[in-house]
Amino acid sequence: MTMSEELEEYQMKASFEPTTDDTANHFPLLLDSIMENTKSFRIGGYVVFKKLAAYSLGLGILVAVSVLVVVQRLPTQSSKPIVDTYTERNEVSTSSIPQNLFAKQSLTVQDQLMNIPANIQKNAIIPVDSQVENVPIIEPDVPTFIQLNKTKPYVPDHTTSLPTIAEGPSLSTVEFPTVYHPQQEAFVTIPIIEDPYNISNYGTYRVTIYSEDSQHVIAETLLNVVPRIELCLPKQFIIRDSVNNFIKDGIVTLKSADEHEVVFTGRTDQNGSVDLPDILTDGVYEVEIYSPNNSKLQRLEFIMVAFQNRRQAKANSFIGRIDLKPNEIEIILKWDAEPRDLDSHLYASDGKHIYFSNKNENNMSLDYDITSGYGPETVRFTVKSNLKYIYAVHLYAGTSTLSKSKAELMFCFNTNHTHLYRAGKQDKLLNGEKHRIPQIVRPQAKFWIVFLLDGSINEIKFFENAFEDHNDYGSNTVRTQYFPE
Repeated sequence: MTMSEELEEYQMKASFEPTTDDTANHFPLLLDSIMENTKSFRIGGYVVFKKLAAYSLGLGILVAVSVLVVVQRLPTQSSKPIVDTYTERNEVSTSSIPQNLFAKQSLTVQDQLMNIPANIQKNAIIPVDSQVENVPIIEPDVPTFIQLNKTKPYVPDHTTSLPTIAEGPSLSTVEFPTVYHPQQEAFVTIPIIEDPYNISNYGTYRVTIYSEDSQHVIAETLLNVVPRIELCLPKQFIIRDSVNNFIKDGIVTLKSADEHEVVFTGRTDQNGSVDLPDILTDGVYEVEIYSPNNSKLQRLEFIMVAFQNRRQAKANSFIGRIDLKPNEIEIILKWDAEPRDLDSHLYASDGKHIYFSNKNENNMSLDYDITSGYGPETVRFTVKSNLKYIYAVHLYAGTSTLSKSKAELMFCFNTNHTHLYRAGKQDKLLNGEKHRIPQIVRPQAKFWIVFLLDGSINEIKFFENAFEDHNDYGSNTVRTQYFPE
């Protein structure tokens, strides 16, 4: 029986469930007939008995019906537990109704779901009674492809989004928008998590895929959602400043976010490295990194998680400058080992263009350019009220694609003197705020267009999913395309 059929049967049973008043009115009539035939009760006692028996019998049937409904709705389970973080839902709620979640997603997520590679690595459907080691491990915001034969009943013959129900950890709020691709005979789904630092969202989910009309189950599988590896505390931090100098004797502190208790304090060596504890309790941690010997560097404060000992061997952290002037902004770009050379480009509306071939202009500079991966690539500029600025990242060389580079930029500025507002919103840009490249299928992309900053109103607009395939890094093509008329 499908979940929709179970729901329908439950609703039918509920609509015919008698009330206490109805029972009291109808069961005396039944007893009248019985007593009329037996003639074995005295008149006074009979009336009292009839009423008492009516209510007792009615109460008994109410309990029986309730038990029947509950039992009918309980899902069948194997003798073995499914997965230790998987929980069956025993109550009908809004989350138990199939929902097509595609339309509510961002343009980036919709692009990820619709534009998939020609050659994809597909996972098999995992039965719900499988052991944990057989369940695919997936990350939020990353597409997962699952084999589904297009000849199965109710599987659509065209590319379309499908309704889903996801059941998992009891406090989770994860959604799984899904699109079926008949050409690849696979559906693609992405776990969408509003708060990636809430570890109650992670664990094993039972994802049920429905037909377009939500009436038929066409697939049911288990998926194990874990935090992005970049969010997890590494085994070792390597600390450098924004122009790639190692921070010696830097202090690294970990605090439990729940209790604000210090669980680790370490000091970096001459190579800027510090080893973290081998074992960390699952949870959220506040990370603080600073250099007690250099007052011109900022104090980094950010959040990471520990989850089932999921950790990188090393993670690079760059500390920005604190001695920045009013309206002066520093942008530090970092990325993965490949592609080995990404370049920062800063365009001003007066025609100036900062990049590796032109590192200095008035109030604009490329302070550090690296060609061997990881970063930093650091730009610094002072916002002028009569100018607009566009910042973009260019793929110059390497074996990987731009969208798979894990590029991430961090803003540094003096919050006492510099205030930038997000376009269309009331909140300000934060010092230390990070933005990372969306992981979409654009193998030919050469430029990631990140933001437009309007100096006249101190407003910054982040472009969603903006890429360019041309390789005109020395020309005015980007400025011409993205500066407003």
